[in-house]
Amino acid sequence: MPKLGELWSEFIDWKLNTGQIKETTYKNIFSTRYTNLLIPYLDKNLNTEAANDIIKAFLAKQRNKHSVKRLFQLLSELCQRAVSQKQLPEDYFAEIKKHYSIPKKSNQLSEAEDYRSYTVSERDLIINHIRNHERIVISQMADVVEFLFLTGCRHGEAFALKWKNIKFDTGWIIFKESYDTQTKITKTTKTDVDRLFKMQGMNRLINLLKRLDPSKI
Repeated sequence: MPKLGELWSEFIDWKLNTGQIKETTYKNIFSTRYTNLLIPYLDKNLNTEAANDIIKAFLAKQRNKHSVKRLFQLLSELCQRAVSQKQLPEDYFAEIKKHYSIPKKSNQLSEAEDYRSYTVSERDLIINHIRNHERIVISQMADVVEFLFLTGCRHGEAFALKWKNIKFDTGWIIFKESYDTQTKITKTTKTDVDRLFKMQGMNRLINLLKRLDPSKI
């Protein structure tokens, strides 16, 4: 019977090599978050007893329930792949994958945990505080913070943005890529499609970009 660690390593490499997951997802989630959850079991042979131990331990977890749910799905997929390769006799996680659910919060609790966006005055207060900060390393971040506020784009999209994709003549910003600060990898956007942001009429944003445009210096 193969060890879980051998099957898991081969499984996540296969998902990467077949394009089912991106390299950043492989490094940041599969090789870290999910692998760390499985560490106590990686050296064990994957059989009914080991699978039951995993299921019992994960069912007892009160945190990371979304990760646990996803991991049950992945372990089931791993087993199915191993069964097709005649490495395992069955999918040990088929049932738990179907029946594991995350309790829904009450409307009252959801409302209590509701996080609202910043108001315009709060936004400007934050930007001005950073811009006027006594530490230069912090004040230099003001333009980036203002751009993020005005566009609502993701950090990775802002860091990967190129001037050629800011179209002052047509009034569009085209977000084509995203930069991952952990892996230092630039990839396509989260949705794998170019995202258009209309800046026509947004004078504050236009003036900010024109002030920063190196071709205008």
